[in-house]
Amino acid sequence: MAIKRNKKIICYIDEYGTAGAGALYLGAVMVPAAEAGRFDKVLSDLLEPNVSELHASRLNDSYVEGLLKRFWSARPTPHLLMLNRRVTGSSGSGPEIYGNAVVELVKIGVTHYKKEIMPARDLNNIDLILDLNHHNSDPGFDAVIEQERRRGGKFRGVSNVAKIDSTAARLLQLADLVASMRKLVPPFGAMRADAVHDRFGIRIL
Repeated sequence: MAIKRNKKIICYIDEYGTAGAGALYLGAVMVPAAEAGRFDKVLSDLLEPNVSELHASRLNDSYVEGLLKRFWSARPTPHLLMLNRRVTGSSGSGPEIYGNAVVELVKIGVTHYKKEIMPARDLNNIDLILDLNHHNSDPGFDAVIEQERRRGGKFRGVSNVAKIDSTAARLLQLADLVASMRKLVPPFGAMRADAVHDRFGIRIL
């Protein structure tokens, strides 16, 4: 399916860990807005009837891995990008660390999406959807985001930022699972980053 220029892209981001209190990993899922419903249905159809919400911390590791492998195999179009990034910055408050981490992941996501999925397309209409938490609901987080939007660069394509409960968006729950997959690679697990991408479609950054 061809994607017309300037059509909206949605970037869902969730975290594994806590900003400013130990290790933090972000998971991102980027899809065209016009195709989000199809990806949502594919994931939902893979779940048991009694599963309402997906939280990696409440699920068995092997279940998460099996689900993500089946989802990657069943994806309806190639216009999906999933990223997992370890947050290394530690200066500032928790909301500022979280805000800067989100900004950097969006920039990286834009680079990879244009390179791997839409080479001839400018990403200048991006909706950023975050799982609402105590960090991204803080004024310090909003200040980081607004400063970066004024600065321009690769983040200038973000036209809207929404913070919602993950129960309202299945693909936001997917971002949570993607964030948790860092445990597969060293120093936690033994799988190579390229193997994670081949098996689950998740690019480890």
